[in-house]
Amino acid sequence: DVIWGSDKNGDGVNDVGTGVGWADEYLALSADGLSFEMVDGSTAGINDWAQSVEDARQVIFTMHEFTGTTQIDAPEATDDVIFGSSAADYIASWGGNDQVFALGGNDLVDAGDGNDTVKGGGGDDRLEGGAGDDVVRGNLGDDTLFRGSGDDRLYGGGGNDRIFGGGGNDVLEGREDDDVLDGGGGDDVLDGGDGNDIVKGGAGTDMLTGGTGSDRFVFRPGDVGTIDTIADFSIAELDVVILSRLDADVTTDADEAFTFIGYAGFTGTAGELRAVDLVGVQRIEGDMDGDGAADLVFDMLGTDAAQASWFVL
Repeated sequence: DVIWGSDKNGDGVNDVGTGVGWADEYLALSADGLSFEMVDGSTAGINDWAQSVEDARQVIFTMHEFTGTTQIDAPEATDDVIFGSSAADYIASWGGNDQVFALGGNDLVDAGDGNDTVKGGGGDDRLEGGAGDDVVRGNLGDDTLFRGSGDDRLYGGGGNDRIFGGGGNDVLEGREDDDVLDGGGGDDVLDGGDGNDIVKGGAGTDMLTGGTGSDRFVFRPGDVGTIDTIADFSIAELDVVILSRLDADVTTDADEAFTFIGYAGFTGTAGELRAVDLVGVQRIEGDMDGDGAADLVFDMLGTDAAQASWFVL
């Protein structure tokens, strides 16, 4: 089903349709109010709505009685409050600073432009903040949370969640269960929380925390050139640093592994990985082109002397 709104008909005109080729229901919002009609003449699903901002700049409505799949397409450039249903909803709120609550079902939410707040429900939800500085929260279920282009905050919940940052300076928290966190671009703060998490900083200078559980800190080509920090590496919890996604020797066509040389100096051989003790911080450096200088650099806080067993080379 589609719920759609615009101000094209002006004041005093409420549109009533019969689906416009979409499905069973059609809702139209104008600056003067809201109309809704079922194809068979009955009504269902709209428990309440409120025009609470000047000229219908905000609509609040809930969709508790729908079953199957419901599509909600909110007006552009308005600040909307949208509640989904117990069904599998598709909600697009477009422009404005919106609040979207997906509720039950396996939902798909695209909040669009604006500084939005999005919260999942009991299903396996796919939640995207869009452009702007957004707050996106998973809930129960195995959720996928996407960033936009702003400085976003993305929080998982119960379930094994996948959380992706964007180009801004984002905060990603997995919280419960076994999560995958990928910071993307920007200077991000990632915290896996409970469970056996996979933490990927991405481009930018990132702060990486695994939390409790056996966590994997993954470094990829985009991590080269900035200095990430691993805040809570734990040997007791069997944490590990994955460096095998990197080509340790960029001077050959082969995909080479690093060789850990302890605390010794570089010898001018590509692929050497060493540790430097900075008093309370173990700095890990990798020479990937054999020039005797570090290309890969990251810090590990509060650890003892670095060991080869910490790394998947």
